[in-house]
This record gives sequence, structure tokens and C-alpha cells, in this order.
Amino acid sequence: MIGYLKGTLRDKKPDVLLLDVHGVGYRVHIPLSTFYLLPGPGEEMELLVHTHVRDDQITLFGFSRQEELDIFRAITSVRGCGPRIALTVLSGMEPDAVLESLTSADAARLATVPGIGKKTAERLIYELKEKLSRYLSVSASRGVRSGEPAAAGAHGRPALGPGQSRLPQGAGRESRPAGVPGPARGGVRDPPP
Repeated sequence: MIGYLKGTLRDKKPDVLLLDVHGVGYRVHIPLSTFYLLPGPGEEMELLVHTHVRDDQITLFGFSRQEELDIFRAITSVRGCGPRIALTVLSGMEPDAVLESLTSADAARLATVPGIGKKTAERLIYELKEKLSRYLSVSASRGVRSGEPAAAGAHGRPALGPGQSRLPQGAGRESRPAGVPGPARGGVRDPPP
């Protein structure tokens, strides 16, 4: 199984990228949270990868942070939730917002993500609260639930509280390709224009 890729970014779209690793091009599906952190084409990059194998295909899903990969794998372990639903959740909400929704058992917030109904949101909360307890305790200690400013998070990256964006300042709609939704507000991304 492929678990990690390092190479040159050849092409990127909001949901998929093409990574050249020593002359082999890997097509990797990504959430928007990873897309916003990608370098420009021709630059070196690294991705954590989940390899999804079915009878008729092998699909790669890439993530910029371990937290995203863990949430993705946890969601796909829930009955009725496959890789596409997991990618949709991570594209519709920042990882901290997903964890906050699980902590507070906020099914309504999870149900705002397209493709996630109320019953699926409740099942996600019921099944993932325990599986993601490691991140839930870290999020609670960082102040995500209480809204306090967060200190440095996992891997030395600044941890962000609710309402704070991971995008650099000035990375507004003008700097995004046409058709790419805006940053998360309250855990839900802006609809495409």
C-alpha cells in the first residue's frame, strides 16, 4: 500500500492533483483543506496517502496533515460512509470543526455538509467520538471547545480556534481559481459563485 508520496506537483485542481514521483505520475484525490496548502506547479511537495483498493480500481487520497488522514480513515470506517463522503466532510469543514462537532454532538452542524443527512451525522458522532478521542482531548485542551485562542498544535503548526482561517492573509476569492469555494466560516465552506 502507498502511505506517503514525495515529488513534483504537475497539476492541481480543488479535488485532485497529479504528483510526479521519479517519472511516475500519481493521481491523488484531496480535500479542499489540502488544496489550499499546495505549492505551485513544478514545486516539490509531500503528501500522506490513503490507498483505497476495490475490485475494479485503486484510488489514492492525499492529505497535508496526519489529523486529516486520521479523520478520513475514521469516517470511512463508519457503515455507509465511503471515501467520497469522508472527502466531502473534510472539504466542507476544517478538521478542528469536525472534531468540535463530534465533541459537542452537533449533528445539525455535520448535516450541513452536502451528502451528510441527520442520521448519518448522528451515526458519525456515535461511532467517531471514541475513535477520535485522541484528537478530541487535544482539541479540548487547546481551547477549541471554549473558543480560546489556540497555541501550537500537532507537528508544530499553529493550532487555530473556531472562526480562524488556515489561509494566509490576503488569500481571498481573488487569489482562488474560478469555481473554488472560499474558506470555512463556522465550519462550512462558502458555496461556489
